[in-house]
Formats: sequence, C-alpha cells, structure tokens
Amino acid sequence: MKNLKSIIGLTLVLFASFAFTACSDEDEDIHFTKNEVVQGDILTGNQVSIPGNTISVFTTMSDVVNVQNASGVISAVSKNGNIATVRVVNASYDGEPIQDKEIEIRGMQVGETQIVVSDADGKTATLNVKVEDVSLFWDTICTYKKTSLVEDVVEIEGIDETSAGGIRTDILSNKAKESTFIIKASKSYPFSVYKMQVLDKDDNVLYELSGSNVSDSGYKFYLPYTLQDQKYAVKTYSFFEETNSFGKWLIEDISDDYKAQYPNVKVLLKMQIEKQ
Repeated sequence: MKNLKSIIGLTLVLFASFAFTACSDEDEDIHFTKNEVVQGDILTGNQVSIPGNTISVFTTMSDVVNVQNASGVISAVSKNGNIATVRVVNASYDGEPIQDKEIEIRGMQVGETQIVVSDADGKTATLNVKVEDVSLFWDTICTYKKTSLVEDVVEIEGIDETSAGGIRTDILSNKAKESTFIIKASKSYPFSVYKMQVLDKDDNVLYELSGSNVSDSGYKFYLPYTLQDQKYAVKTYSFFEETNSFGKWLIEDISDDYKAQYPNVKVLLKMQIEKQ
C-alpha cells in the first residue's frame, strides 16, 4: 500500500509538473485575440483567441487585433502589402504607453496573405489574413430614385428672402446631378452600420454618406470632409421620407451647410422620388 501511495504521489507530481510546463509554454507564446462584445469582454477583460489564427477583412476597411504575451516593443510585417497592410498601434494615456499591444490590418485587394509579428525577445507569431471584396460587407435595404431632375423644392426658414434666394440658387445648381439614393446596411454583428450612396442619372457614384444611423423618423448620415488646416470635420445630412397627395418625397435637411453664415437658418431640399 505504501508503494502504491508513492506511485500515486509521484504520478500526481509529474502530472502537475507537466501541466505547469504546458501552461507556461502556452502563456509564453505570442498569440492573437479579439474583443468579443457579445461575451461581455469589454466589461470582464476576457478575450477570445482567434480561431485558426485566421481573420477576414474587407478591401478599403481595417480591423484591429490584440497581440498577447509579447515582450517590449513589437513589430509587424505583411508578407504581401498589395493584399493587406499592417501597422502597430502604439496607444498611450496621459503620455504614458499602454501595455496592451495591437496591430491594425487594412485590406487592399482580394486575396490571402500573412502578418508576422515579432517582439523584443525575438519571439514571432503569424496571423493568416483573408481579404474579401467590400461589396460583400453591405446589403441594400432601400433605393430611392428621383422622378424628375427639375422639380426639386427648396424650403428655407430663418433668414430674409434675398439671402434665401442665394441659397436656393446654390443648392439647385450644385445638386441637380443627384438622381438615385441607395441605403445600405452592413452585415457586421451585433451592430450594423449604414451608408447612403448618391448616384447621378448614369448611375455613377457622386459621393457616399457614411458613419450613419437610422431612427424612426428617417435616416441620418454624416459625410466626412477635410478642412484647410487638415483637421477632420463632419457634414450632417438628415433624410426623411414623406408621402402626400402630390406623391412621395425624400426630404434632405442640409441646414448645417449654411449655419456658419446664417446660424438660425433651416434648409430643406424636397425631392420627388419613387421607392424601388
């Protein structure tokens, strides 16, 4: 019985030693994780290892990946920068570096490549990247087409008629090319994002309104643009659908374009449309 206890004790020691070694080796390896909002990781700090060490990104879009167990400063290199590029995210707070390490991967064109990450101790890890066409990221949820390019109505409040006349001329001369409005929703989970594409009569994209949200009263979109000092600002466009005895209208609130000169102005562009 004494020999049996000795054997059991030795077995437990060896098992514990093996388990500790195995866990230690795994803990020391560089690996990649994502913050899973669905599982409450933002609150708990738990992170999920990326299955198969493989992620998918879309062309023209980026994704951020956490680099775990890397020592010191890390570097990251893409094996094919034509497919996907990578940069190390050096985050800081109050001037002090944050210990968490991240890489940002941007899809350039459809294909597959690998990202190699190295740390200060010479350890490396490889992340497989699959880049898909950005069109697969969006579903069209609604399309509006103008029934006429010459019957737009501009309603202006809050300024004198002379100033309003100048705004009407500016709007109708600059927006006469707009013909079709396509609202799209992303396939991202759990939260979708929205965008609107504005096309001319030949179905060429004039511009896109992005970073948007949908409310019960209509659609609100934000069009980023760059100021002369290179800082980014945002133009806001709100679209409302209205049906009356004269037909169906898409109403575009573009007051923000003129508030710098006329702080109290309200400008609505009403376009008669058909919902496709």
